[in-house]
This record gives sequence, C-alpha cells and structure tokens, in this order.
Amino acid sequence: MIPASTMKIVTALRAIQRWGLDHRFPTDFHLTRRQLALDQGAWRPLLVSEELDLVVATLKRQGLRSVAGVGADDSLFAADVEIAGRSSSNNSYDAPVTALAVNFNTINVVRSREGVRSAEPRPR
Repeated sequence: MIPASTMKIVTALRAIQRWGLDHRFPTDFHLTRRQLALDQGAWRPLLVSEELDLVVATLKRQGLRSVAGVGADDSLFAADVEIAGRSSSNNSYDAPVTALAVNFNTINVVRSREGVRSAEPRPR
C-alpha cells in the first residue's frame, strides 16, 4: 500500500487533536517593490490561484495600483528531504514536498506549436 493516503488520515487526526476543528493556518503576505510575496513556511492546503486573485483584489481595493509578480519562499524545509514511499512520476500527487504549497505544487500549462504558456487566466 502506498503510504500517502493512509498518512493523510493519521496526519489529519493528529492535527485535529493538536489544534481543533476551528484552527486556521495564517498565510502572511508582504509587498516588496510591487511584488506580492508569501512568507517562508506560509502553508495553506487550498492556496490556489483563485485565492491569490482574491488577495490581489483586496489589495487593489486598499489602493494598490498594480502587482508585477508573485514570489514565494519555500526554503523552510531542506531541499534533500526524503519521504519514504514517494515516487518521482509526473502525476500531481507526486509533487515535491515543500514548506509552501500553491496550486497543490502543480502548474497548469498549455503546449502548442508556439511553445508552452500558462493556462491560468490573467488577473484583471
């Protein structure tokens, strides 16, 4: 049996015991020269592009004119962390384990004759 699925149950149970069902993990953002940056170790299970769009929209309502890019610091964990049972396939469930998970550590791209480009909708 691949341990990932069973470990999620054990991890979820332990997290509920430790923090309770109402706990939320904060994600800290800061702006540096028009770049939205997620702090080291910022971790939210469902931090996806749509959530980042909401953050940018909130900042715009507060007076921000533009964001040149989004940066993320995932250096909290050592790069050589080995997880028993994890393989290195191209499947989304084999995404690297990092201190920062955005879009489930996957990317959405379109490949065409012109090359490869992001399949994410452009923020307004």
